[in-house]
Formats: sequence, structure tokens, C-alpha cells
Amino acid sequence: MHNPFNMNPTEYTEILQQAVAEIRVARNLVAKQLTSAANSVYWSLGKLLFEKQLEEGYGSGVVKQLSVDLKSEFPDMGLSSRNLWHMKRFYERYYQSDTKLQRSVAVLPWRHNLLILEKTKDDLEALFYAQEVLSKGWSRDLLLNAIKMDTYGQVQSQIATNNFSQTLPAPNADYANEVFKSTYNLGFLGITEPENGLSYGLSANIKRVNKYNFVFGFDLGYEILRSKIQVNSVVDYSGMVNYTFDARGQTFLNANFINLNPQIGYRLSVKQVSIDLLTGYDVAFCLNATEKGKTTTTNGTEFSSSIDRKTINSDIRLRFQVSTGFKKMGAYIGYSLGLANYKSGYVGGVNECYARLFRFGLTCQIK
Repeated sequence: MHNPFNMNPTEYTEILQQAVAEIRVARNLVAKQLTSAANSVYWSLGKLLFEKQLEEGYGSGVVKQLSVDLKSEFPDMGLSSRNLWHMKRFYERYYQSDTKLQRSVAVLPWRHNLLILEKTKDDLEALFYAQEVLSKGWSRDLLLNAIKMDTYGQVQSQIATNNFSQTLPAPNADYANEVFKSTYNLGFLGITEPENGLSYGLSANIKRVNKYNFVFGFDLGYEILRSKIQVNSVVDYSGMVNYTFDARGQTFLNANFINLNPQIGYRLSVKQVSIDLLTGYDVAFCLNATEKGKTTTTNGTEFSSSIDRKTINSDIRLRFQVSTGFKKMGAYIGYSLGLANYKSGYVGGVNECYARLFRFGLTCQIK
């Protein structure tokens, strides 16, 4: 076999391993610096809210307005009112804690910190999990599994943890990858991701027109709302190193709704064509929401995902619509503006997302 290299495979492998090691060291250093800088901002904002004695009751209006003003200046940093309250909790929890614990949580990814805040009972337990993340490079999912298995309690009661180490391997590169993939950190650096999607649905409508040409109607429908993000790279953990592959694919957020729409309006008639100017509101009930994606790398490897993304149960949307009819056929165009945050409970990135729907459709009169 022809050898394209002027060296034996062992020498090339040594060069590759050294190059990978240098990159991994640099990635982890940058990840810790980025995380530390972001957490320093959170700490300072949390301290500010704490010192101003703002609480989630009477202080909610102040924090909400602060969120609005901050997001106008820094729209992609995830500065929602919910996240600001998390920052206050972060400061309250650790400002009197041991220096060792403060230094540990200062370099944890934000979503790791929120998990530790929520799931641990005291500083010793928080320190244990923080150090495990830093020493073993746990992703958030591995951290959550460790907490669910009460690894801290097992160590405290001197139960052997060998089975745990077999069940949850310690991929040292997960820490850096999680930091770089965090949508909050992308927003911190000023990077955003485009989203769009084509939705569809089916509905039945009842209308009544009185002698003054006022229209009263009710619409019952089923709809699937979709958001789409293009995937252009995949990070694959091989057991020793991380490989980043160029890829092409998409991931979709699909939300299924039952939609009720009472409406009122006015009918204009031009010869045999009717034009209805309608307004009202949608009462939308979310049945389920999932994120499903599939991508293929340039070497032909396929990756897929399926994640539950339901964060709301219902949405109220203001709706405006113009419909036309000729005999039994017609068409309509409409716009709806939702009031519910579809990313309620998300942490990281732009964690506010509201429905903005343009509707186009055809109608057929049955009776």
C-alpha cells in the first residue's frame, strides 16, 4: 500500500496525540475563562439585587423592567427576569460560603450551577458535585444522573462507588464542549442562531352575519407550529478525544395545539365576493412539544435527537384576519401575536420566545 506520509504511522500518531492534547488544554482554558467571566457578571448582578433588598414579591416589577432594559442593550445574553432571580439566588447561596466552594462554582457552566442550587442541601454536598464536575468533566446530564443516584450520600456512608464509575464514565472533554455549546455563552460572545419554520393546521369555522353586516364566528382547529435551526457541525466524543465534523442537517421544534378562536368583524360585499375583516383571540392548548433533529457529517455518519420541549400548557394570542369568499370557496390571511413565553424555564441564550404567526389558508363552505 502506498504511504502518503514520509514517516511511519507510529510517528504520525504521536504528532496527532500531541496536537490534540494542546488543543484540549487550550479549549479547557478558554472554557474556564469564559465561564468565569460570565459567572462574575451573574455574581455581580445577583449581589446588586441582594443589596437592594429586592424580593420576588414587591420587587418583581423592578426586576422585570431591569430585564427589559438590559435586554435592549444586550439582547442575546439571556437576561430574563427569571434568570436575574437565579443570579440573586446564586449570590445568596454562596456569598458567605467557604472560599474553596466559591472558587469551584465560579468556573462551572451556568446550567450546572443552577442544577446544584436546586438539588443540593448544603455547602458540603455542593462542593462535592462541583469538584466532581471539574475533575471529571461531567456534562450537565451526567451531573444530574450522579445527583439522582445520590453519589454524595454513597461516599459519605463509605459505600464503594466503583459501579458508579462504570455506569457514568468521566469524559474529560465534556466540560469544554458544554461551555462552547451553551447558548448563553454564545449570546455572551454576541453570536446568535437563526430560527424559522413552516407550520400547518386544519380547522372548522362557524359564522353568522346579521342584517348590519356584522360577523360573529367561532373557529376550532388543530395546528402544528414549527421552528427550524440549521446544523452545520457535530462534536463526537470517541473515548479519548473530541472530533468536530462539518455536517449538514436540521433540528425542528414541533408544538401541537388545539386552537379555539372566537371572532367578530364586519363584512364588505363587492358583487358576488365577500370580504370579512375579523379580530379576536386564539385560546391555544399545547398537547405536546418535541425537538427532533437529524444531521449527516461529511464522512457519512448520521446523528439524530428527540427531546421533550413542552414548557407551556396554553397560550393566548391576539388575532387579526381578512377572509374572502366567492360562492363556496374562499381564502384568508391572518396574523396572531402570542402572550406566553415558549422558553419559560429555559436557562441560557435568548430564553424568551413568543408566537408570531402569519396564516394563509383556503376555505370551503359546507352549508
